[in-house]
Amino acid sequence: MGRFLGVASLSLYGMAYRVLVVPVQLIGQTVNRVMFPTFSRIASDKEQVASKLKASMSLLGLCVIPLMAYVACAAPALVQLVLGDDWRAAAPLMSVLAVGGARETIFYITPTLMKGMGRAGLNLKYELVATAAQVGGILIGLQFGLLGVAVGYAVAGFALTPVLMVLQSRLCGLTVAEQLRILWPPIHASVWASGACLLLGQALPGTVLELALGLVLFLLVTALVLFLFHRTALHSFLGQLRRLARRSTPA
Repeated sequence: MGRFLGVASLSLYGMAYRVLVVPVQLIGQTVNRVMFPTFSRIASDKEQVASKLKASMSLLGLCVIPLMAYVACAAPALVQLVLGDDWRAAAPLMSVLAVGGARETIFYITPTLMKGMGRAGLNLKYELVATAAQVGGILIGLQFGLLGVAVGYAVAGFALTPVLMVLQSRLCGLTVAEQLRILWPPIHASVWASGACLLLGQALPGTVLELALGLVLFLLVTALVLFLFHRTALHSFLGQLRRLARRSTPA
């Protein structure tokens, strides 16, 4: 990218790319450190593995998808407030990579599942395919400029998603349809909340006010949609949070 688009473009992309890395490192890796020994311990019981994978995907989806959807919507205001006008061109990159970051964080658990079940060779094969696909996406995107690189990387990641779902299904029996049902509640809620947030941004162009009210509105709409249409998923998510809070509280 630095060679074909210049150092300035590389700096903009590097700043936006950090948005993708943050949830992977803070959330995805934390969950994986917990789940690897769990998957290893119960590898012989596919029903238990499927149950744990289902719970992990639900927790990751409801934590990450709304968060990154808000970042994607608020990227212009966030960039202006935190970085200033000189970095304004990073905003659309941040929006695209935030969406890609949500997908990557959720399916960051798949390599952990493969290694935990003793399928390190399968994981290596997937990593080779994934690397080729994402490098290909970047190279194709280079033809369309800096935003094209971000879109190419994100699209390559989404193209790999069916492969990851099939791998998870074959490893533990959690079907692709079940995986989609797990991810639908946060996606559905985030779509409605994103629409509300974008409308508010048109009405309130002020940066700080837009961010503050936009976050409140986004959370309220997300909670409302989950409560009205996905109450079971919401109750399960809140139960998981309570259990995590109890585990982290010193005796």
